[in-house]
Amino acid sequence: MARLGARFKRCLTLADGRYRWNYWDPAGEWDVNPDDATKWKHWIGAEHRAGYYSHSCSHAVLLYELGLIFTREDMERFVRTQTEVCWNGSFDGPEWFRVDGRPADEGHEYLCSALAPFDESVREMAYGAPAQAARMAALESSWQGGVVAGGWLKGKYITQPRWQGGDSAEAAVAAEWAAGEGAELLRELKHEVTEPGYQPPLVPAAMGL
Repeated sequence: MARLGARFKRCLTLADGRYRWNYWDPAGEWDVNPDDATKWKHWIGAEHRAGYYSHSCSHAVLLYELGLIFTREDMERFVRTQTEVCWNGSFDGPEWFRVDGRPADEGHEYLCSALAPFDESVREMAYGAPAQAARMAALESSWQGGVVAGGWLKGKYITQPRWQGGDSAEAAVAAEWAAGEGAELLRELKHEVTEPGYQPPLVPAAMGL
């Protein structure tokens, strides 16, 4: 989990205090297109699904909660991406955008509720009256009213209130590991993102391949 988080952090682009990242980035020679050595196997572009966006942010938040890889400054940068790029800030007429500012596809709400402890507007959008009304309307759904609602209720009444204000809530859980057998790994994974941050190699030659 820490390695995956460190990989994600090393692939973050930073501009104006906001993070941006791609859906996929090449990691080595195994990602070269076997039919054309001048191309990658996969396209490179900004995160294009709201669910992927939320999962990526939530992974970073979870590691921050444990006191690993990500810092409070990282959380503030993710919040700025959420509030200044991915959402127009409106509760009545929200509009959603990808991390690169392009309009989201219809039905894709680029909202990461895991960021609620760090920003009042995100907290209201994720857990306030409109969100609660939507959950109530979906009670009859076996999915939205069951599995998804369970996670939402845990976030609203347990996780978010427990560390509202943004202080790392579960650092003690990983502290012993981080100070002991995990210390060398964490030193290896330590990375500070400075502008412009990660610049994706658009062709294999840019990675020397």
